Amino acid sequence: MLLSLVEPGNNSTSFFTALRALRLMRVFKLVKSNESLSILVESIGRTVGNLGTFSVLLILIIYIFTLLGMQNFAGFIVFDDNGNVDMNKYN
Repeated sequence: MLLSLVEPGNNSTSFFTALRALRLMRVFKLVKSNESLSILVESIGRTVGNLGTFSVLLILIIYIFTLLGMQNFAGFIVFDDNGNVDMNKYN
């Protein structure tokens, strides 16, 4: 607690900042000591990995359907110089 009070506004406290970063190791120690928490963290890690694969496939499918839509519907909507839809083409 004292280290967090010393850090702001003083440039000579880089050592204390490094010690604050080491406090993150307590979380890893907690996960390692508790078996149910360890199982939970491992399952979350596997899920995040699967989400990455799913996201890549989703982006690929969206890209393919975008190309198909551009190919099929190109030229159906015409814009005038102001960026408005030119309704004269539809009359």
